[in-house]
Amino acid sequence: MTKYRNLIVSAFLAQYDPEEMIAIIERFLPLIRKYQRKLGGDEDIKQEMILTLIEAIHKCSFHSTYMREAFIVSYLAKALYYKYATLCKRLKRNQLIYLEDHPEIFVSIEDQSDIYFKEILHHLSKTQQAILYLKYYLCFTDVEIAKILKITAQGVGQARRRALEKLRHKI
Repeated sequence: MTKYRNLIVSAFLAQYDPEEMIAIIERFLPLIRKYQRKLGGDEDIKQEMILTLIEAIHKCSFHSTYMREAFIVSYLAKALYYKYATLCKRLKRNQLIYLEDHPEIFVSIEDQSDIYFKEILHHLSKTQQAILYLKYYLCFTDVEIAKILKITAQGVGQARRRALEKLRHKI
């Protein structure tokens, strides 16, 4: 048996050994820290990822005779990735709620440092400015922007195209 399998099986079996579980967590800690950094570096995220790893170990089936190290590592890494994706969606949803409650934070032209850029943005409507800000700075989808601005996704696309066309003519 390989190192990973020995660790995972010993953590999974009835004679649960906390030291073995800690060893498994330490092996996956670089991946957990990577996802933690991508999500803002919050310690709660790290804890949720560790809990996901522990749950995945307990859900893993070791009855198969052809179970190899690669399958086990892949299964656990995918579990962490899916948790990362879920947390990304949750954080984005929280941003949406915050943005819906505070429409004044959409675009603050005064925050822009380039004077020429400020001048060009003044030629756009507030809606077009908000759409460009949400789309290209905060990376929201058209559907999410439509929910925030309470217009259709098609309207968001049209306004974005018109705004970009205005910017092309001004530049």
